[in-house]
Amino acid sequence: MAALTSIETGFPQGTVPCNNPIHSNPQPATDAATPQLPLEFEDPIARLPPELLGDIFLLTLPTITPSTVGPHLSNPRSTSPWSLGQVCSQWRVLALSLATLWASFAVPTKTTARVLYLLTVQLERSRQAPLHVLIKCNTRWRGDRSRYEQAYTTILQTIARECHRWRVIWLELNTTELPDAAIENLGEMPLLTELKLGGEYHPFIPDVFANAPSLCRVTLSDIGRRSVPQIRLPWRQITTYKATYLPGHIGHLPKLSAAAATLVECDIAIEEDYRLAVLWRNWTLTLPRLRRLVIRREQLLGGLTTPALRELYVASSSTTQSVIGFIVRSTCVLTRLTLVQCAAPAHEIVELLTHTPALTTLETQFACDIPDSGTPNALLAALAGAGLVPRLAALAWADFTDSTDRAAFADMVEA
Repeated sequence: MAALTSIETGFPQGTVPCNNPIHSNPQPATDAATPQLPLEFEDPIARLPPELLGDIFLLTLPTITPSTVGPHLSNPRSTSPWSLGQVCSQWRVLALSLATLWASFAVPTKTTARVLYLLTVQLERSRQAPLHVLIKCNTRWRGDRSRYEQAYTTILQTIARECHRWRVIWLELNTTELPDAAIENLGEMPLLTELKLGGEYHPFIPDVFANAPSLCRVTLSDIGRRSVPQIRLPWRQITTYKATYLPGHIGHLPKLSAAAATLVECDIAIEEDYRLAVLWRNWTLTLPRLRRLVIRREQLLGGLTTPALRELYVASSSTTQSVIGFIVRSTCVLTRLTLVQCAAPAHEIVELLTHTPALTTLETQFACDIPDSGTPNALLAALAGAGLVPRLAALAWADFTDSTDRAAFADMVEA
């Protein structure tokens, strides 16, 4: 079992955000003359099975995002799992014995000696548990990088040697060169199931993730991205594909064809671009297993056929005619439909809903610049009538034009 670090022993006691801190209770005497404490008088938390308490510990872990800067102990509200061992000795034993509790972390570009030490300890405590790692590399910021380079290179090389334990790897890159050769020459990654590539720029990494037989989820996205990752992946085993397309660039389109037989979930964001939209309309593809589709432009549905689709999310639509044609062509049975920034007229939305009789969830956000301010109430009246969506069980309604008749909406919901 990993030893308690000097940093943890110096952590301020009594600052852990817990309303009822747990303290070690002395064991009851075994002398026959000493009565045993009835079970109902014991601390309820003390009776929790270790497995259940361990699951609760895992829920306290902070979410890893590109803004995560690494482990810190100064704020106890955001230092899980480090702060868990400061509550009582039993919690410390459990926290140190739970390897998965230490298996998620971020590596910042500005890795100091202190952060290097904490990450090294965390890797040791994770033992052989699968890892969820975010590696950030930004060589485009100003300032003296020499104070961070040695620690950063050391932790990258250490993590690269553990690539056989990677389950989720997230590379947030703002550089045209890899941060270290260790990342370029990785070994086999038998546990890797999810790869995320974000950041503004990407280096040339064609074969880095070729040895990933379990890889099934790929995200190639970033709001401010200016380059397309040049990477070869086992596309014929990918089940989830999410990507942001640069205007005028078709680099990811062939990936959909390569993953057509296995794709179950697809999320595509694209800015309006005439050349790319024309290409999509002239490009036909059948995704036989796709269950969930998120797409930014409804025009891009023109060439797709998805007979197994159940959930559809469409953003920035001024008409629903392409969506209707897509549903009719695919003969899919939708159970969930989401229309975001929708500027389509009410009669088109109603026509769309006539093709979704099995719909159980409808989510609608009307565009702020919707041409007809009467659209929300017209759709509301249609939904209030019998038979349009007979199985509807959940409705989300966002009208930022504030033109919805609230009384009519309440009556429709009650009915």
